[in-house]
Amino acid sequence: MTKPTPPKRRIGLAEVAEAAGVSPSAVSSVFRSQDGKGRVSEKTRAAIIQACQRLRYKPLRGTPSATLPSKCKDYCFGLSSEAGTNFRTGYYADLIGCVTDDILERDGHFNLCRFSIEIDYLRHPEQLPLPIRNHTVKTLFCAGCPNLTFIDALRLRGISIIYFGRDILLSGVTSILPDYAGGARSAIGHLIALGHRRIMIGAGPFTTASYNALAQRLSIEQTLKMHRIDLAGDCICFSDPTIEGGRVVLEKLIKQGNRATALYCINDAMAVGAILEARERNIRIPEDLSVVGFDDIQFSGVFTPLLTTVHVPIDEIARRGVKESEKLAAHPAALNAPHQSIVLPTHLIERQTTRPLDVLQPRRPGALIVSR
Repeated sequence: MTKPTPPKRRIGLAEVAEAAGVSPSAVSSVFRSQDGKGRVSEKTRAAIIQACQRLRYKPLRGTPSATLPSKCKDYCFGLSSEAGTNFRTGYYADLIGCVTDDILERDGHFNLCRFSIEIDYLRHPEQLPLPIRNHTVKTLFCAGCPNLTFIDALRLRGISIIYFGRDILLSGVTSILPDYAGGARSAIGHLIALGHRRIMIGAGPFTTASYNALAQRLSIEQTLKMHRIDLAGDCICFSDPTIEGGRVVLEKLIKQGNRATALYCINDAMAVGAILEARERNIRIPEDLSVVGFDDIQFSGVFTPLLTTVHVPIDEIARRGVKESEKLAAHPAALNAPHQSIVLPTHLIERQTTRPLDVLQPRRPGALIVSR
């Protein structure tokens, strides 16, 4: 009978000391000192740092470790509490997955944490996520609604910040985001080119501070105005950017007797929810209603009917984020450099949920009222 493999023992100070050729007390002195120097010579300290790099040593919880070199520290992905549980599916899941894959290819370590948009982290640093309190994070990738006190707390700790999907205008922060405005413009332009003039907008929550949603809304209004199309009040529905929120949008469209022939949703989850609700109400997609989403998350290309959507280059956003983080690690002075904003192009992918208005079939019982 094969004996089970014993669990791998954690590397401790004794192993670090042996690898460095110094005493355990010297290692302890360095790692327990607040300035990271300890009561040792610079030569001894350098030997300890080199040993940590070779062993990929991680300090115990609560041990001051500002002295650790960046190669011994982790990457961490921080998602705001405002994002709810959306990180399990959809855009956040795809983004986190792509970042993780890229870091693992570089033999890096990766953690996931949540931060609150309500806590003042400068006044309550004890509530910072554990990897940050332990000084074991060299780069934090952020997504979701920002908390400026959280960002300031990271900057004070010398942590490089890559913010996905938001343009954070603070020094030392690199923002990487898709061209939301351009994507919305191409999607609305596509519907207009198909002959649609009465377009319903699934716009996300009314009080949202989402850069994504606000950028799309502004672009939609500008595009419609450019084509001399009025955006009537009953053509905007504010709802959560989720599958359930998409169901709410379609339900409102029907209850209002809305004569919309097309529906634009600010993300794919809402679009899918609207299509699911349409099925239950005997509304044909795209015969009775054309639908467009935004993000091109994984299931949009396998969902039936295949979703017409704006492609967001999530894999390229992730790769660029990891690449920029390496630049920051190589040049610590960049942590105080001016804000950098990197905008990546988006484009429309036309699939099966849109069609020209002039080929729409007559309405079936229970379907939407369609204006020609």
